[in-house]
Amino acid sequence: MSQPLRERCRKRAAAAQQEAHAMKIATATARKLAADGVPVRDIGAVLGVTFQRASQLANSCSVAIRRSWSPTIHTLPAP
Repeated sequence: MSQPLRERCRKRAAAAQQEAHAMKIATATARKLAADGVPVRDIGAVLGVTFQRASQLANSCSVAIRRSWSPTIHTLPAP
């Protein structure tokens, strides 16, 4: 692999890590502000996103929770 290609791959990986970190911060901020009663339109203005995106961030659950969640079906014993 050529040096410019390796450098490009390294920079893309670093950018992906920074983007993931920024998303975690934005999500945590949106959740905290929503928990404190701040309207989603204001959260969107603070974060520089639409109010719809602010609502998604404030109401999102973490990937780990989504992956571990599974519906439980409760059945009643036969009479």
